[in-house]
Amino acid sequence: MIRLTLFLTAGIVGAMLVFGTEDPDLARAEIAATVVETVTAVAETAPETRAAQDLLFVTGSRVNLRAGPSTGHAVLRKLGLGDVAVLLGPGPEGWTRIRDIETGAVGFMSSDFLSPRDPAG
Repeated sequence: MIRLTLFLTAGIVGAMLVFGTEDPDLARAEIAATVVETVTAVAETAPETRAAQDLLFVTGSRVNLRAGPSTGHAVLRKLGLGDVAVLLGPGPEGWTRIRDIETGAVGFMSSDFLSPRDPAG
């Protein structure tokens, strides 16, 4: 969010410098168009805007988030029952690439322990 604010501020200041001295109405129109385009582009790519079906819940009590898609890869952290992750994509058979919502850690988890439904109900 801070990066978005800084980006928008820089865009507005730049538009004011380019268009502000010649025609104030044109400068305001350019600023508005720049803001709308920028916000739309960021919203389309921001992880926070992912659809609900891209959220997964951990169904086991202590499940390993691993650096790679096999039990031979290092454990990055353990997630608990009901912890929420963002689906980043499928991995090799039986594995799913996720991002832990709480920590931002990215890794692989066995697909057997992930569900689109909250285990708490």
